[in-house]
Amino acid sequence: MAGEIKGDLVVVAKTLKVLSTAKVDGDILFFGTDADINGVVGGDIFGTNEKMRVDSEVGGVIDVTTMALTLGDKANVKGDVSYASFNELVRAQNAQVEGEVVRNDPVYPKEENNVAKDVLILFLITAFASLVCYLFFRGFLQKVVIHTREHIVRNALIGFGILFVMPIAALILIISALGSLLGFALLVAYCLLLLSTFIAMGVVAGSIIAQTAKGSGEVSIAFILLGVFSVNALFYVPVVGPIILMMLSLVTLGAITVNIYRFLRSN
Repeated sequence: MAGEIKGDLVVVAKTLKVLSTAKVDGDILFFGTDADINGVVGGDIFGTNEKMRVDSEVGGVIDVTTMALTLGDKANVKGDVSYASFNELVRAQNAQVEGEVVRNDPVYPKEENNVAKDVLILFLITAFASLVCYLFFRGFLQKVVIHTREHIVRNALIGFGILFVMPIAALILIISALGSLLGFALLVAYCLLLLSTFIAMGVVAGSIIAQTAKGSGEVSIAFILLGVFSVNALFYVPVVGPIILMMLSLVTLGAITVNIYRFLRSN
């Protein structure tokens, strides 16, 4: 820009260049990347940008959010210079500021955690895993569901033992020289059991809901999806949610362990 503007100058662009022959009687509002102001500004300078250089007379104040603010040798600011930036002002030796120079750290808005989105993503992942496992291991999961309903306390105790005793036993075997290979195998089996438990929890929860709703614990795709959603929703319920999830996971872990043991024993 090289001419004269009687009012304000509002610019939303990548670059703003005000030549020394230009004059703006009002304010300059610039929202962009790079601003180079060499002409006289009668009012104030506002805006948000990455880099701004002022090398002229400014009749008002400078109040900007920028990554880098520079005042050249010909800069003469009648008011205050207030800028939000992580970098200090670069000020030439002959630059004049009649007011105060104030720097503030920029404040960027924080992204709000979208709970509904998180629940949906977790639900889709676990629902897919549960449905695939139900498709390929329907018979085994049916046995787990039945065993879960018939022996709740025993399964919970077995699950508690597996949850805490199995990793300790694996660690002891890994430390020992002779049992290290067996310890690693036991640790892998432990991780697979936990993963299987998390996937099967939705099926077990669906069976409990079906038992409550229609008096029959027979699971279907609809009740599996409902069970998976219920399990995921419990993660966001304070106090009561974690307690229910812990009990459900222990019972499911115990039932899976017992049925795996029976399967291996029968074969």
